[in-house]
Amino acid sequence: MNSQNFMKLLNELNACEEGKKFANGKSLDEVWQTLERADWMCWLLVKTEDKPGWPNKSIIRHALCDCADTALDYTTDPRPKETIRVARLYADGKATEKEVDDARDAAYTAAWSAALVASWSDAKYAGAAEAAGAAARYAAEAAGAAARYAAWYAAWYAAWYAVGAAAWYAVGTAGAADGDAARAAARVAAHKTMCKLIRKRIPKIEVE
Repeated sequence: MNSQNFMKLLNELNACEEGKKFANGKSLDEVWQTLERADWMCWLLVKTEDKPGWPNKSIIRHALCDCADTALDYTTDPRPKETIRVARLYADGKATEKEVDDARDAAYTAAWSAALVASWSDAKYAGAAEAAGAAARYAAEAAGAAARYAAWYAAWYAAWYAVGAAAWYAVGTAGAADGDAARAAARVAAHKTMCKLIRKRIPKIEVE
C-alpha cells in the first residue's frame, strides 16, 4: 500500500494526528518496519482485522499475547503466565472468554495481595515489591485484553499494560530520585521490544 492509499486508510479509521504525522509520506510497509509504538501497531491490526490481506483475529491475539509476555520479565509470580497461556488457547478457539477472565482475575488479586505483604514485611524493598506486584497485575490485564480485543482500545491496552509493567518496575528499583527518568526510558524500551515481537509474528502486510 503506497503512502497516499495508506494515509487515506488512516483518515477512514480516524487515526490520531500524531500517528498520521508519523505516517505522512510513508507507505504501509515503511511505517510497519520503522514504527516504535506498539500501541499504534495493535490499534492498526485490530481496526483492519480479517480484511483482505490483513492478519486474522487468531494471529492478532497471539501478537497481543507476545506483548503481554514482556511483562513477565518483571515478576516471578506464575499466575500471569497462566493467564497468557489461557489467552493463547482462546486465540486458537480452545478456551472460553470466561476462562480467560477467571485466570486474569485470580492473577490480579493474588499479585495485589502478595505485593502488599512483601512491602509491609520489609520497608527497604517496598518499592521493588510493589513494582513486582504491579508487573504481575499488568501482565494479567494485558493477557485479558489480548483475549477480549473486540474493541480497538482493548488491543491498545494489551500493549499499554505491558509497557506499564516495565515502567513500574523501573521506578520501583531506581528509587524516587530517578523515578521519572527510569519510567520514561523503560516505556521507550518496552515499546521497541514489543514492536519487534509483533513484526516477528507479522513481518509484512501486503495490501494494495
